[in-house]
Amino acid sequence: MKLDVMYPLALVLIPIVILGIILSAKGLRMGETRKKIEYCILRGIICLGLILALAGLRIKWSSDITTTVFLVDVSDSVEGRTKEIEEYLRNTIKDMPKKNKVAVIAFGGNSVVEQFVTDKKLFDELQGTPLTTATNLEKACSAAMGIFPDDTAKRLVLLTDGIETEGSIGTMQSSFAVSGIELDVIRLTQDTCPEVYVSDLSIPDRIHLGDTFPVTVTIKSNCKTKAMVSLYAGRTLKGQQEVQVEVGENQYVFQDVGDNGGLKSYRVTIESPDDNVSVNNEYSAFTQVEAQPKVLLIEGTAGEGEAFAGLLEAAGINFDRVTPSGVPNNMADLVNYKCVISLDVYYDDFKKEFLSILDSYVKDYAGGFICIGGEDSYAVGGYKDTELEKILPVYMDLVGEKEIPKMAVVMVIDHSGSMSTASADNTNVTGLDLAKQAAIEGLDSLRPTDEIGVLAFDDAYTWTVPIQEADNLKEITNQIATIGYGGGTSIFPAVKEATKKLKESDAKIKHIILLTDGQDTYHEFDSAVQDIVDNGITLSSVAVGGEADTKLMEDLATQCNGRYYFTDINNGIPRIFAKEVFLSVRSYLVEHEFTPVIVNAHEVLEGVAEQGMPSLLGYVASTPKPTCIRILESDQGDPILSTWQYGLGRTIAWNSDGTNEWTGNWAGWDKNPTFWKNLIQYTVSDTSLGEDTLEVVQKGAGAVIRYATDDYNSDTKIQAVYTKENGEQDTIELDPVAPGQYEAEIPLHEIGVYSISLQNKQGDTVKKSVNSAVAMQYSPEYRFDITSNALDSFLEQVGGKEITMEDEVFAAPVETVKAQQSLTGILLAITLVLFLYDVIMRRMNLSLFGGLGRRKKKEKPDGDVKEPKEQQEQSKSKEQSKKEPSEKTRKRTERNKEKTKKQPEKPKKTGVKNRKQQQEEKNKQAQENMNELLKRKQDRQL
Repeated sequence: MKLDVMYPLALVLIPIVILGIILSAKGLRMGETRKKIEYCILRGIICLGLILALAGLRIKWSSDITTTVFLVDVSDSVEGRTKEIEEYLRNTIKDMPKKNKVAVIAFGGNSVVEQFVTDKKLFDELQGTPLTTATNLEKACSAAMGIFPDDTAKRLVLLTDGIETEGSIGTMQSSFAVSGIELDVIRLTQDTCPEVYVSDLSIPDRIHLGDTFPVTVTIKSNCKTKAMVSLYAGRTLKGQQEVQVEVGENQYVFQDVGDNGGLKSYRVTIESPDDNVSVNNEYSAFTQVEAQPKVLLIEGTAGEGEAFAGLLEAAGINFDRVTPSGVPNNMADLVNYKCVISLDVYYDDFKKEFLSILDSYVKDYAGGFICIGGEDSYAVGGYKDTELEKILPVYMDLVGEKEIPKMAVVMVIDHSGSMSTASADNTNVTGLDLAKQAAIEGLDSLRPTDEIGVLAFDDAYTWTVPIQEADNLKEITNQIATIGYGGGTSIFPAVKEATKKLKESDAKIKHIILLTDGQDTYHEFDSAVQDIVDNGITLSSVAVGGEADTKLMEDLATQCNGRYYFTDINNGIPRIFAKEVFLSVRSYLVEHEFTPVIVNAHEVLEGVAEQGMPSLLGYVASTPKPTCIRILESDQGDPILSTWQYGLGRTIAWNSDGTNEWTGNWAGWDKNPTFWKNLIQYTVSDTSLGEDTLEVVQKGAGAVIRYATDDYNSDTKIQAVYTKENGEQDTIELDPVAPGQYEAEIPLHEIGVYSISLQNKQGDTVKKSVNSAVAMQYSPEYRFDITSNALDSFLEQVGGKEITMEDEVFAAPVETVKAQQSLTGILLAITLVLFLYDVIMRRMNLSLFGGLGRRKKKEKPDGDVKEPKEQQEQSKSKEQSKKEPSEKTRKRTERNKEKTKKQPEKPKKTGVKNRKQQQEEKNKQAQENMNELLKRKQDRQL
């Protein structure tokens, strides 16, 4: 054991400080020499402590204590070995020599400390939960190095199969060399159970439209077996083969044609009866089909878009035509289309998956969206407060001067026994269930100031919801849900009762929705119809099924200025009710002939509006948003054609139709194809990067995005939006790693193709954007063709060795380590205490060695020292004054004596006086004192 310093040069300060203390002590006025010596000693100790702390004084010794850290691989590639490893650790740690220390760390993709460094010989089981789908030896070794104490020898025992799927253990070589860690490796062999997996899916990076290209599937197996290999393009099965798989590598080739432009994703799966792990039975890839941008046309019902499809063909537009059920349900498929056109589609007909990604498709992936009107679109199509209203440039409600006045709606619902018939779509849902659902959905279209009533009838009627304001929808919904099944069918009394209550309402618009599936033997409705018409009430009827009196229902609707619907027991009932609430006001569907008014000479009108435009016969009314661009308006000032920028993309609202019912005069217009071509091209954004480069590659359980550009400055921000196949998405900002180069790592744990939109922003302005993708595969942890060469090389470089579980881990001696302990902290603490003592000693006159110091006595000067003359005279005068009292003092003394003689002697206390006696004595004493004072005053005057 010895002492040394880290910074010897600091010791030069010692003689300098000592000299300074001595010189400063000479100038001190401390009286005694002893005090000066004490001062020098204490200040010297304080300064010496500070200098030694500054020099880094430390103590060194040789330590023969060894710390052993067991680093245990618990990843999926060594699954099934846990119990064996735990038994090995328990037995080994139990035999650990005295004075040694031990720690245990479990690792996979990350590391978890199971047992911190301790000298106790105890271990139970592995309880941590690191990421098991990967093996990162680099992170594991780094974690182990951080747990070793500095004052012991270091031994690392690594239990692993050596399969490194993340990181690089080779980067730890220099750290191991400096730290002096002894490395022992115990190889964990993998299970040899039958295993078949997809090793690769090879597709050309880019192909041209119409090209036939190969799709190569590579399968690896450690056994001979049969398997079924299936290839999918998106959701479409492209090919399937039953194959004989041999031991080793097997390749199978499929063929496909680039029939659609854009990003095309593929997925291959394998099924084998001898396979034990399913995670590695799927592989994904994608290719880019270079072709003219394609448009997706969604028609509300099959065949409804026939006329518009011919218009697109005449315009030379490349498009696909589908119904709402055939729309893409993931971003990878949707971004293949540069623009989506919705033609009179009811909101509930869209797939939820499509609606969940539509907003991001436009905003983040620069997709275009054009909404074409019709009787099932905009407000009457259920777009209010939905994703469609959010991305379109118009509101569904009418506001301002066109705002709908207060309205009252009564839903008259048949709940007779026949309404218990189940629907064709769902045997558990009856006609009454759908009617109640329809009534509830109709509530969403009402404003809090509107009125709603629900009248249930069979052979009698009951007000389930009396007419009231629609400001408590939850309570009204609960009341509707209580409607149960009844008996026969009697329509007339229910209609009369609904009319009676509506006549009492102050609402400007009054409407009845009648739903029944039966017949009423009473047909004398003339008085009821007349009453409805005379009071400005309208009635629409819904006949459900062939048993309903369809003629009566149609006549009632026609005579009462309403609409008649016939439907089976299916999901059309809720749609009808919701639509009827809007149509009852007759302000949303505007049907008369007018010529559109051009309010903005927009680029979409270039080459089509010079000679004027044909007239339209109708449209769906809406309200333009404040920031939209209005291009065409009706004669009433309602928007007909409007657009706006939504994120990176553009959307267009065409409030007239595309079926030639309202646009019949446009069908023969020679500029009509050019008009629609202009609209589509306007929504198609340029998403090319120019000279910039973008690279997206898989890295472990994620992907790395690298982007390079020459167009950058201090305000440049590179952002990436990545979307999973299920529509979930997230955003990440790339970090600058070099001038013009940006990089970020994104976590992508699920297998499949992820869509990526990269945006180059200057502040809040997007200068460039591009769409890309990355195919995430299963972790290499589930492959048996990966070698452990990296671990072998590392073991050789650091001088480690391989051992087995039978070997004695603690038998091989570890070189003693030169341990050391810094004394800086201790020195600073001692110095602080001494400094405080120094302050206290001087303030309280303490002695460093003798405790409390003696105070100086005022001694008479030595005989040979004469006092000054004035001082002698003053001293003499003081002594004389002490011997001879003054005249004033002598007189005061005589008066006190006389007073004492006059005062009677106080009687001795014989007991306790009561309060009255005490008070009398006090008053007497006070009077005597006053008399004495008066006498003194008189004497002074004399």
